[in-house]
Amino acid sequence: MNRRIFVVLTVLAGVVLGALVISTDVDAERASALHRWLIQSGFDLALISGQLALLTVVFAVPCGVLFAACLTRTDMWGRGVATWFLVSLIFLPLYLQAAAWNAGFGRMGWYSLSTGPLVEPLLSGFEAAVWVHTMAAIPWVALIVGVGLRLTERNLEEQALLQWPQWRVFGFVTLPRVIPAVIVAALWAALSTTGEMVVTDIFQVRAYAEVLYSGFALLPDAGLVTARVLPGIVLVAMLSLGAFALAFLFAAQAPTQSLRAPLQFQLGRWKWPVTGWVWLGLLVIGGVPLGNLIYKAGVVATMHEGARIRHWSLEKFIEIMAATPGRFGEAFGWTLVIGVSAATLATVLALPLAWFARKRSWAAAPACLIAALLLAIPGPLVGLTVEWVLNRNQPAFLGWLYDTPFAPVLAVTCRVLPVAILILWFALRTVHRQTLEAAAMDGAGRLRTFFVVVIPQRWRSLTIAWVITFALAAGDLSWTSLVLPADVMTVPFQVFALIHSGVRYDEAAICLYVLLAVFTASAVVRSLARRWDA
Repeated sequence: MNRRIFVVLTVLAGVVLGALVISTDVDAERASALHRWLIQSGFDLALISGQLALLTVVFAVPCGVLFAACLTRTDMWGRGVATWFLVSLIFLPLYLQAAAWNAGFGRMGWYSLSTGPLVEPLLSGFEAAVWVHTMAAIPWVALIVGVGLRLTERNLEEQALLQWPQWRVFGFVTLPRVIPAVIVAALWAALSTTGEMVVTDIFQVRAYAEVLYSGFALLPDAGLVTARVLPGIVLVAMLSLGAFALAFLFAAQAPTQSLRAPLQFQLGRWKWPVTGWVWLGLLVIGGVPLGNLIYKAGVVATMHEGARIRHWSLEKFIEIMAATPGRFGEAFGWTLVIGVSAATLATVLALPLAWFARKRSWAAAPACLIAALLLAIPGPLVGLTVEWVLNRNQPAFLGWLYDTPFAPVLAVTCRVLPVAILILWFALRTVHRQTLEAAAMDGAGRLRTFFVVVIPQRWRSLTIAWVITFALAAGDLSWTSLVLPADVMTVPFQVFALIHSGVRYDEAAICLYVLLAVFTASAVVRSLARRWDA
């Protein structure tokens, strides 16, 4: 994909955003003061969202780059386990991360209960939203930058080592070549921050995504709400287009042949300090939230000499964990159904888009445009669109579909489709051209080549894409909350509805089971990635 495609995508995005502005139906009889209020409040919301995204990027990108450098390009101890643990954190849904930090330092958290009044917990307001989003963004930044570091040309580094010391080679040869990956990671962190409403809703931060989610319940006129959050939609659209255009351009530079193992820099006397720093950072990012949930699931309060004493009980912990599957089995079941269905649908839809986009031509435009626009549109707005399409009497089957899990499946498919496109696009680009030419010479058509040659060679990549999209779909809340049928309750919605007043033992136990599923999914991905298709 070249610059002309990027220009066309930008123009098309402008057309779509213009259509959004035109379709914003605000009554002409309403005073111009209302319009001014909508515009002003809309830009205020976009400003808050921009500040939240900027601070998240400022804190998450340096930490993520350091993690990526240490885990992918040094000889520190325990790199394999540390990498698996950090990648596992990518699968953690935002509601779970917010609940885990809230269980310790938010309202009704164990630290808050042990130190004083509940009015001002350690985690509250805008600062809490920045902290949780930063902790969620660091693993993503480390993954994206780590991929960039692994794709750096080893021969250039080896030639530079003949003249320069290691630190200078890393600083002047390796790092400049991962700047595009760092930019993509920063845009991705900003995009995931501005487009999500879970954390801002929990900590009562009036960002544009949170207002969009709650506004439709408070204001009957959807046009008013859309007008109010339109500047935020424009902001997210710009970020998504930039992120995907750069991601496609960056990945297009990757070689399509098998890669040599990346050069490992020797830490020498810095091996112990670097190893300690990495594991300390992982303890803060993942260990503390996990400890909060384990403690909260087993905490017991007893009265002693007129004072309430809280302590952790293994017996209580086992009792709560054993009772949770039976009490919330229906929520786990519906979450599994929606996650499996959405992951399967997203993978099937992403396959042809990624296959045609593997060439550096106009064929990449549909995949890039669809992925960027799906991320640009906020989740609640997608949910309302699905509701508008399905919630009607004619034709009759649409109304029937609206009362089934099809509506949340369709909404969350839009959420995970961009991720599936990127994973499969990169994987299918590595199919050797000689293999395709040999199949064509043997008389195989395009469809037969795709299903008989390409798919068997890249089945691990397909499985990885499916597992990742399943984990993201099962943990989604923003895109499905407005279209869940009345008789369908998922784990994210169950936890989200309960943690606003604080995390108790029930929510902590549910989150621990989700964590177990997350680490299992991560182990599957790690096992497959170690034998990545060459």
